[in-house]
Amino acid sequence: MATITNAWAKTPARRLVSIATAADYAACSGKTIRRRIADGTIRAYRFGKRAVRVDLADIDDALLEIPTVAAGRVTRAS
Repeated sequence: MATITNAWAKTPARRLVSIATAADYAACSGKTIRRRIADGTIRAYRFGKRAVRVDLADIDDALLEIPTVAAGRVTRAS
């Protein structure tokens, strides 16, 4: 008996949300999310004629950590 595998079962689940929800998640405005879509930082998916959705994983990937001096500092004993 042959086993049947589903191609979609191997792909990670997308967390698609509206632009407003993505903006709330990233603590920014919807206009900023739209700008990131336009410059290619975040991928968008059209759902129907008008609805646009973004994946929260793309929002997470777009966030950059700001390095600080304190992270690499070694404390000196006096």
